[in-house]
Amino acid sequence: MRFTVIKAMIKKRKNMSRQENRQRQDGYTLIELAISIVVVGLLLVPASGLYGLYVKDQKIKKTEFSISRAQDAIGGFRSLYGRYPCPAKDNVGPSHPDYGYEAIDAMGNCTLTPVVSLNSDPTVTNKNVHIGSLPFRELNMQEQDTIDGYGARLLYAVTESLTNDTTFDVRNGVITILDVAGNNMTTPPDSAHFVVMTSNEHNDGMRSRNGVLVGACPAGPALENENCNGDSVFRMGSKRADFDDRLISNSPIGMTVWQYSETNPDHIHLTSAYHVAIGVDDTINLTSAA
Repeated sequence: MRFTVIKAMIKKRKNMSRQENRQRQDGYTLIELAISIVVVGLLLVPASGLYGLYVKDQKIKKTEFSISRAQDAIGGFRSLYGRYPCPAKDNVGPSHPDYGYEAIDAMGNCTLTPVVSLNSDPTVTNKNVHIGSLPFRELNMQEQDTIDGYGARLLYAVTESLTNDTTFDVRNGVITILDVAGNNMTTPPDSAHFVVMTSNEHNDGMRSRNGVLVGACPAGPALENENCNGDSVFRMGSKRADFDDRLISNSPIGMTVWQYSETNPDHIHLTSAYHVAIGVDDTINLTSAA
């Protein structure tokens, strides 16, 4: 009988020891888990910062690529057809039949309401500028290449007379480009042909893929107001606290003389800014040669 009691006591003691061991083990696991959470949290703080910088860098690279791609496409279009494309409507989405196409009439004239430039050159008779979005279908661009890294469409402004091959003249650009200090950046002044721009992360005055305004244009005289106030003046330059717009324009320097015909790609012609004479020598005055 005594042996049975002793055996039961020993068994009870073992069970208690096992329970105590389990409790100790459970307590140690909870402490270890808490320490692990703290360590992981400390590691995630700098990692999340680095990831934020990576995302920001990717958005900037996407914007830079879209701007560069647009510039190349517009230049290629002009080389082929002897003119720049008219802007597309910026307030319509993918379901609209005009989405991504030039806004033109049956005669090929731009139909968006133009603004008048500040160009004061008396020899330039047409000072209209059209502003809209890139006609990516005519430019043979992928739609995503016309969207900046922040989901907004690139803005496109062009001199009206340069959208027609019969009136194209490299000397007739009428768009004003200013630096952040307000200095005119074209020579002669107010003579840029076209502009492609985005306001980057601010999205000031920009529209989404669906044609919806995603950011209000700030009230003047803020720097970024100049690029979304609907006139023919645009501002570019180094980034500042309240200005990070990305803008490209062009210059008549380096323009090619010969262009392909838009109606017949087998034909080439001389742009209207130039003259050519055949069968003459250096004794003939070519000033008025046609």
